[in-house]
Amino acid sequence: MNRNQRRLAKKQQDTEKRRALPTLQRLFDEAVRHHQAARLADAERLYRQILSVDPHHADSLHSLGLVGHQLGHRDGAIELIGQAIRLRDDVPSYHNNLGLILQAAGKLDAAAECYRRALALDPQLAATNYNLGLIYKAQGNFEAAADCYERALALAPDDTQAQINLGDALQAQGKLDAAIAWYERALQRAPDDVVGHINLGNAFHAQGRLDAALGCYERACALKPDDDVALKNRAGVLKSLGRLDESFAVCRRVAELRAREPARREPQPVWPHKLKHDREQLDYLIGTYPAADTFRVAAESLAQQPARAAEIFAGLFHLEPGARLAEPALAATIDVAAVQATWDATHPNVVVIDNLLTPEALDALRRFCWGSTVWQAGYAGGYLGAFLNDGFACPLLAQIAAELAVKLPGIIRNHPVMTVWGFHYDSALEGTSLHADEAAVNVNFWITPDDANLDPDGGGLVIWDVPAPLDWDYEKYQKDPPAIRAFLAEQKAKSITVPYRCNRAVVFDSDLFHETDRLSFREGYLNRRINVTMLYGWRHDE
Repeated sequence: MNRNQRRLAKKQQDTEKRRALPTLQRLFDEAVRHHQAARLADAERLYRQILSVDPHHADSLHSLGLVGHQLGHRDGAIELIGQAIRLRDDVPSYHNNLGLILQAAGKLDAAAECYRRALALDPQLAATNYNLGLIYKAQGNFEAAADCYERALALAPDDTQAQINLGDALQAQGKLDAAIAWYERALQRAPDDVVGHINLGNAFHAQGRLDAALGCYERACALKPDDDVALKNRAGVLKSLGRLDESFAVCRRVAELRAREPARREPQPVWPHKLKHDREQLDYLIGTYPAADTFRVAAESLAQQPARAAEIFAGLFHLEPGARLAEPALAATIDVAAVQATWDATHPNVVVIDNLLTPEALDALRRFCWGSTVWQAGYAGGYLGAFLNDGFACPLLAQIAAELAVKLPGIIRNHPVMTVWGFHYDSALEGTSLHADEAAVNVNFWITPDDANLDPDGGGLVIWDVPAPLDWDYEKYQKDPPAIRAFLAEQKAKSITVPYRCNRAVVFDSDLFHETDRLSFREGYLNRRINVTMLYGWRHDE
């Protein structure tokens, strides 16, 4: 085909397109009606029919991209809308919708650029300002996020989600009074917004207004009784108020929900030492409750499907009573004056208390730890952790924590209980690595019988006489043993070794670096080393 022929053919094509325009517009309008009614297959068919006639029909490319995104074809959707933008760069909605898809794909920088282009074409897009704010919030740029939400609210003053997110951005900057004002404004229009009540509670909590925070969390729980965040935050503020029994009851509820609803649980690796532990515990439970089919079925599942071990065990929910005792849980023989004198005379603060619990409390706590399916978190060192929201929150633990604060007022002072956990060790593996804890006072005690320990000079705790620097962040003082050892060597730090004894507590400044001493315990489920840790106060509040 020569040049003249090509020119004539192009002219004829252009003429046919012009003739087809009214028909294409009708098809597009019909496709849009199908699209709006969620008849995606019909909409897609018509958009493609239009593009077969006019491959450069930008609106159809854009709309076909939206259909593809709705059907889960994200990459194709990005390409189609990109084509539409290359044909028509002056349509704000094209840039905005491409931004939405990129944002859903986690490509935040590219999405933000799309939103900025849309706003350059039309600054009056409230939703685009809001979406750009969400990206800045996710990137930790809270000042920029707040600016975006304010622009969105100038255009749509009654947008409660923008009001709540503005409150979040202000709270993240420490502007708590302003954040509270925006949360309260949002909740006037949307009193059933659970997230709004939770975030308002968080702001009150940050101000130390614990009763106000509790009221917010309780309203959130009334609206959505099983909301994970509302429950956890409610438990936390109850704990800060010293209402440990109520707090621990909420934690047990969280644990029960986690066991029954897999979506609430974080995936756990299948550690060989955890699989060994779970088999041993199920054997113990089968022996203790021979009529209970649940444990037998779980044991059979573990044997048949070891790769699903974490899932199978996490789905169990069994708590031994661990009931509050009518009598004190702490032994009356504790010489409080001698303990306080040792604490005051030593630097750093470290004191050992033997025979901490009464025989009744020790026996009940052992049975709770042996029988409760709370040992969910596995660690590379060969031990398992149980935390409050795993169900390690029996009334007896609440009683012990409260009694310690009363018994040792000169040590624990007015520090609230921050958290409680237990560790369950494999008899032949390592323990916790070198670290410090985010607390003011650490109470660590052991409950496994002494005859399980094969090395009376070991098996306990090694504490170093140098605290973690206050300018170190959590990741460094908790999870960077090489950096810690280098620091201790530089400081010429000395270690204090406290050998293992059943019913022995070590009370110390929680800023001090510490680690489990070498372990040599007998094999067997009841011989596994168990320690309980109770932390009081924050490290900056000593």
